Amino acid sequence: MSWLKKKLQLFLIGAPTMIATGNWRPWVARQLTIAATALPRRLWPPGSPAPDAPRRVLFNVNLANHYPLYAPLIELLREDGDFELAFADPGKMYTSPAELLGRYGVPARECITAWQAAFQRWDLVVECSFASLLPVLARAWKSAQIFHGVAHKFLVSGQDITFHPRLANYDLVAALSQGHQEILRGSGILKHADAAKLVGYPKLDPLARGDVDRDAVLRDYGADPQRTTVLYAPTWNVEQSLHQVGAEVIDTLIGHDVQLLVKPHPMSLPSSDSLRTIPLAIEQKRWDQFLQRRHDEGKLVWVKDDDTSRYLGAADVLITDYGSTPFEYMVTGRPIVYFDTDDARRTMSDPETMQRIEAATVPFHDARSCMSALQQILAEPRVPADRADAMKAIVSQRFFDPGAAAKRLFEHLSSAVDKVP
Repeated sequence: MSWLKKKLQLFLIGAPTMIATGNWRPWVARQLTIAATALPRRLWPPGSPAPDAPRRVLFNVNLANHYPLYAPLIELLREDGDFELAFADPGKMYTSPAELLGRYGVPARECITAWQAAFQRWDLVVECSFASLLPVLARAWKSAQIFHGVAHKFLVSGQDITFHPRLANYDLVAALSQGHQEILRGSGILKHADAAKLVGYPKLDPLARGDVDRDAVLRDYGADPQRTTVLYAPTWNVEQSLHQVGAEVIDTLIGHDVQLLVKPHPMSLPSSDSLRTIPLAIEQKRWDQFLQRRHDEGKLVWVKDDDTSRYLGAADVLITDYGSTPFEYMVTGRPIVYFDTDDARRTMSDPETMQRIEAATVPFHDARSCMSALQQILAEPRVPADRADAMKAIVSQRFFDPGAAAKRLFEHLSSAVDKVP
């Protein structure tokens, strides 16, 4: 009954969006598949692994920017040599993510379909998205959630789902900070309070350690390292800057003496992924065509790299809106121009967050104010002391000990599967 109750909760949360976007048919089809593939797990629950056997680890990767999030952990798992890795996309039951992951050098043999994952035994399933169904599908001994973002942007169909019902699925939940760990432990939704482990944000490790070579990255992008580089990296929500003023902002910046990089969120671009229940207004705006045309004309650099640390590390100034991006960039201490409107604030589940962001950034609400804010920064590139202190306070509040999170996560996961690192 508890399983059925969770399914009903998730349906009630997502139903308005699914109906509005026409995605209810794929959802129903996938639920029927889940019901069928959950049977093996219930009939033959996975036992503990043999002491000397390699640990089998399955990663959920259903968006292009998920692999870079896992990358610091994957590097440690491969170095250890006692883990067998596999990757699946729960949004594509019968297609493996080999094409998506080929760019990262992931061997095709490690890429499997969600259907194949459902009928295999796993020591550990690692996920970073609540869109996944692998904890239900896969016959996993242990499962872990490492959050794919730090914005806590959990307002869906007007409901605050900060404590997502699927958090109850995981044996380990990687807390981003001490405050995050306390909130998770006090939520009452986890399998057990100790499931929330203090980890930090592994994806941020390279940027926090200063491992990113700005000039080398810009050369990889075909950009000039000698020029001041401005990155426009908006999120996907309709209320945020890309959908509201994005085209005007981009074309205004093109007309000034800065080198412009543009990196939209993957969900802003066309996709056939049935997991993506986003407003049709976003799908109807072909940002891929808009950006490709200007990229081909040499007016901007359309960043297709999904490694956040690389493109954030390459930027001298960031223009963005509410998502994980501004928080991650604050690790660099460089200036941020931030989209702030009443509608944009409605995607926040924590109103106090906006007060902190206001103290750490320069606001804009349209193309003209964006250009004015940027000119102000370029005239005095050094971040004022009060703004720099506000950035440091946010980083301290959002991220536990940036730079060593992947190592902590590796140790926690090794312990979870009875393997001492």
